[in-house]
Amino acid sequence: MPKISSTKRITKSGKPYKKTTPELRQLIVDKWKSTNVSKTELSRLFEVAYTTVDSILKTFDREGRIEKKKTGTSKPTSQKVN
Repeated sequence: MPKISSTKRITKSGKPYKKTTPELRQLIVDKWKSTNVSKTELSRLFEVAYTTVDSILKTFDREGRIEKKKTGTSKPTSQKVN
């Protein structure tokens, strides 16, 4: 079972945030499509929060994608020459 890597960001409770890998997202969607397993059972099986499983499956249903969206990057600013 793929591990969830922790990042340096810290939650309010002092625990580090967890980053869900694309492989784990794919496993969750594949298991959900191939069996009649509830979201609660999937969250227990893959040891992730129910809300994580719910978000992944809702995104898959709505948009047909599994990966996270790329976050916006700032455009390089052009410097004016006077």
